[in-house]
Amino acid sequence: MVAGLSSTAFTTNTELSALAGVTEQQRDYYYLRLPIKGIEKAVQLSDSQIAGYYENNLGDFTTAPQVRIDYIELNSELIMDPSAITEDKVLERFEEEIGNRDMAESRQAAHILLSESTAEVIEEIQGKIDAGVEFAVLAKEYSEDFGSAESGGDLGYTSGETFPEAFEKALAGLEIGQVSEPINTDAGTHFIKLLDIQQETYELSEQRSRIERELIQESTSDLLVEKLQNLKELSFNAESLAEVALDVGLELKTSEAFPQSGGDGVAAFPAVARAAFSAEVVNDQYASEVLELGNDRYLVLKLNEYIAARQQELPEVREQVVQLLTDDVSKSQLAEQGGALLARVMAGESVETVAKSENLSWQVVIDGTRRNTSSDAEIGQKVFSLPKPVAESVVESFYLSNGDFVVASLTEVTEGRLDRLTKQQKASLVAASTVSRGSRDLAAYEQSLLAKATIVQ
Repeated sequence: MVAGLSSTAFTTNTELSALAGVTEQQRDYYYLRLPIKGIEKAVQLSDSQIAGYYENNLGDFTTAPQVRIDYIELNSELIMDPSAITEDKVLERFEEEIGNRDMAESRQAAHILLSESTAEVIEEIQGKIDAGVEFAVLAKEYSEDFGSAESGGDLGYTSGETFPEAFEKALAGLEIGQVSEPINTDAGTHFIKLLDIQQETYELSEQRSRIERELIQESTSDLLVEKLQNLKELSFNAESLAEVALDVGLELKTSEAFPQSGGDGVAAFPAVARAAFSAEVVNDQYASEVLELGNDRYLVLKLNEYIAARQQELPEVREQVVQLLTDDVSKSQLAEQGGALLARVMAGESVETVAKSENLSWQVVIDGTRRNTSSDAEIGQKVFSLPKPVAESVVESFYLSNGDFVVASLTEVTEGRLDRLTKQQKASLVAASTVSRGSRDLAAYEQSLLAKATIVQ
């Protein structure tokens, strides 16, 4: 039903003409570019300017609160028995897995099917095969299996059980690229070609790391459960994790300081950062619950040190202050200089004249389209959003994503014409319009169903 609604959409020539008028529109325009990098390089800042900016924006230069935590981590690798992953055990497991896998090969077949063959037709096809005519060409010409004929007779892969026994037997006896003699089945007479053979591979180098992980998990599963239970019981209301670590036979570690957004190592886990800054850990000084980090990895933590937010001194953040102030000054100067350039163009000077007088780059685009690749795409997109000029050129300024300032002058707009499109361009336009119309028709139908429906909750 969806396909029916969508595929019956159509677009009239009037609609196509209107669409072509917009999509194939051409525009003539000039533009100059005032780069921000040149202004940034010329900015000179005094110590008083830097200090003044710092004093006026003290709130931007404070450290976030940080914590340093003591933690005990539990995972399979920390408690594993090294003898569990010897080379002999890895090889033994690998051989066991190979024995349990179906390593049968798969063969890709193509065929020419003749439902009611005659000796003359069979001889004719055989003659063309012997003469070197491509099998795919013959399949399209002769095969009565219309589902595969258009794809050169390709039937896909079989592991030996997909096709009739006689077909599979003949296919199994072929080399890649070889074509069988005529083979008879209940479906008719087949010429069969072997296109490809795929043999499933199972390499130790690819499976080693997984096998080692599984051997570790298997050898430590009972011990892991036991230690996890002990860790949960002993860490509950514990005054110190040092004794807990000693009792469960694990190492107590201390992290680097990190903010609430997280840090390196275990602090990169969101669950760890959340627990470390929780009221229970920071304010009440309790140990956290045992956190599950995934893949049989567990962790319990306790506050080691809370580092309150503080005001950073100017020497600490001087480079950051200089960069921020340089950006502000550059943007202000860019706006001032760009505004002066815009005023001159709007007063009647040409973009070319203004650009040359200030030693700036400029460009003219004649008959530019929305797909124009000879000029900056971002500038073209901006220019194509401008209104059409009536009596005079349309002059506009804008900033690019990299911060540059542009003054553009749109001089002429020529509407696109459907009769000037190539056959391929028109077909693409029809296809795009029809798909869009089909989607709208479907959406409208869905809305009408909802509007008429009685919804019971």
